[in-house]
Amino acid sequence: MMFVWFIKQMHLVPNKLFDVDELKSVLKDFDPQSTDSGCYYNAILQNLFFATLNQEIGKRRFATYGSSQNNYGDKAFYRDNKNESWFSISHDEVIKLFASVPFLNGGLFECLDKTDKENKAKVLYYDGFSREHDRQAFIPNCVFFDKDRGLINIFNRYHFTIEENTPTEQLVALDPELLGKVFENLLGYINPETNETARKQSGSFYDFR
Repeated sequence: MMFVWFIKQMHLVPNKLFDVDELKSVLKDFDPQSTDSGCYYNAILQNLFFATLNQEIGKRRFATYGSSQNNYGDKAFYRDNKNESWFSISHDEVIKLFASVPFLNGGLFECLDKTDKENKAKVLYYDGFSREHDRQAFIPNCVFFDKDRGLINIFNRYHFTIEENTPTEQLVALDPELLGKVFENLLGYINPETNETARKQSGSFYDFR
């Protein structure tokens, strides 16, 4: 989300994806303060992360099921809820909503859901990017839109700048150097299953100069 907020400042991600009034015209019965509904994360953010930023622009479309073009196991296509759509607009309109967002080929937004190596018929839903309710990740809308503690409202209190040399009077300015610190901390996280860090597993180091 922090990375997305920086590229939003470059006008590469539309503001309407984070605007409550706009979202009410996109999502069915959208309640930004809800603790029971997680439609914002499932319908907007997951599709933004995994099917937009992680997919080439010309290949963006909703996954199809039960046909000769079955995309069931491909995590780079848009998802909608299986039983009742999250959207109050058509799938074509949803794709247009994300049309201005670029494709980032660094793997940062690659979905971590994957087939179990020992049981090929089993999918491990680490990110929970699924149309099936019992496999979906659940993050309630209020996590993003709560008046005092919502993530988006917190971000809106700061000035996210793409300039590293920010005037000193902008006391709440955050620049891209912060991303480097965030990624370095994440790479140092120890996987409890392997006792290895993400850095050791991937050999990854980030330089945002």
